[in-house]
Amino acid sequence: MRIIQMLLKKELLSMKKIFVSFLLILILFPLFLYLFICMPLSMVVVDTKPIYINLSASGIWVVSTIFIVYIYSGFLFNKNLSSESLISLPISAWHLFLSNYFFLLILGYLQLTISVIFISTINQDYISFFNYILLLIIFLPIILIVLCVSFLINLFTKNNIHKHFLNVVFFIVISFGYGSFLPLYFFPNIYTQYVKYFPISGLILNSQNIISTEPIMFSYFLIPIFPALFFSVIVLL
Repeated sequence: MRIIQMLLKKELLSMKKIFVSFLLILILFPLFLYLFICMPLSMVVVDTKPIYINLSASGIWVVSTIFIVYIYSGFLFNKNLSSESLISLPISAWHLFLSNYFFLLILGYLQLTISVIFISTINQDYISFFNYILLLIIFLPIILIVLCVSFLINLFTKNNIHKHFLNVVFFIVISFGYGSFLPLYFFPNIYTQYVKYFPISGLILNSQNIISTEPIMFSYFLIPIFPALFFSVIVLL
């Protein structure tokens, strides 16, 4: 455990030089999504309960958190694996694995917290402390899945152009393919029946339930746990 704490502290200290600029990105990203995606779509998507601009807050929470974790996890894993000074230390892959996981969870939860605070303030929504803790819980397996997928993509994709292309595709898919900013009822019914059980779709639906003060669907939370464990084992191997 001390080794994991040391590696985690090392990573946190390495962020000191870019902390202000990085924090600015974490703040501006959800505001960018609100201004350039949610606001224009609020003129198109009508008859939602609650109104679209409030319901789309869940999309901002999910997309900003998931995309930041996706981008930084690939960078973090590759940086550590290519670091000769780090590899030369008497540490196991398990220690490096867990320290990266904890750091990326901290990063994801920081982005989620910033998104909830700023977007709730703009929309004049109220998210209770209990619902905030509930958000942290339901986001956990999705963050684990995304950081593992990002690591695997960056590990096997060496061309930077291909990586940038995949980053753009990933952003478009999580923004418009799973109900983040376009409700699933806009899509064909056969598509919706399958996609709503995907981990990110289930997270969005549960987040919308929290905004609407409705109970979450535990099936949407339980289903992602299994792929999260599976991908974690693959990354460790």
